[in-house]
Amino acid sequence: MLDLILSSRLFGWFFGDMHGRDERGDAGIGRRFISASALATLTACGGGGGGSGAPMLPTPVAGTPASSAPPPAPRDCSIELYGDSILHGMAVGLNRLQEPPAAALQRLRPAYTVIDHSVPGATATAIAAAFGNQQRTGRLIVLEPGVNDINAGLPVDAPYRNMIAITKGEGRIAIVTGLSRLENPPAAWAGYAETIRAIAAEQSVAYANWPEVEGSTVDGTHPDQAFSTALVEQLALTLDRAAPDCAQ
Repeated sequence: MLDLILSSRLFGWFFGDMHGRDERGDAGIGRRFISASALATLTACGGGGGGSGAPMLPTPVAGTPASSAPPPAPRDCSIELYGDSILHGMAVGLNRLQEPPAAALQRLRPAYTVIDHSVPGATATAIAAAFGNQQRTGRLIVLEPGVNDINAGLPVDAPYRNMIAITKGEGRIAIVTGLSRLENPPAAWAGYAETIRAIAAEQSVAYANWPEVEGSTVDGTHPDQAFSTALVEQLALTLDRAAPDCAQ
């Protein structure tokens, strides 16, 4: 409609022929007045063509931005260690290594919070007997005992199955290290080592395969610092597979 008005002979006559060339300034004012009036009329009618009478849509108003996604849950990189003097880092006599396994693990994987329950002289049988009555908070539970069970002639099958079952029942991740090598192992060592490995495979838990790590000991049983660190490095790689979000 606006174009029709602007292009009509009436518009030309009114602002051209009628007033003459010397009044073009007034014509510009009139043109702007009619244009504004026509635009107001079109807006009030809901459009300029088709006669549909559809209402004008409101001008979009910028709303508040959509709320951002909730922040990811913090990583749970807590770990608890259960084992004997080898996991405790026992050296000569009652002395500990300068960097026992718990400290080495903390250094190698700083994201972890390490709780060390290892006790020199502990057997898998003794640890399993108390395991169900202990309170735990760790996401990952490392199980290492077995060497003292060999010396005492105690079975490891039932204790390991019990500890793994309790760990899984609590919604935690069990990690089995396997037996560390001895310089002059008793004949039963290989059988115990294979039993622990087989249980880990059967129960589908991570296995660090400590029997494959070579090194020297301070007394035939307890690893020296280099050997102990190598065992922890092997454990750290296993933890990376079990909890990749905590690998660093």
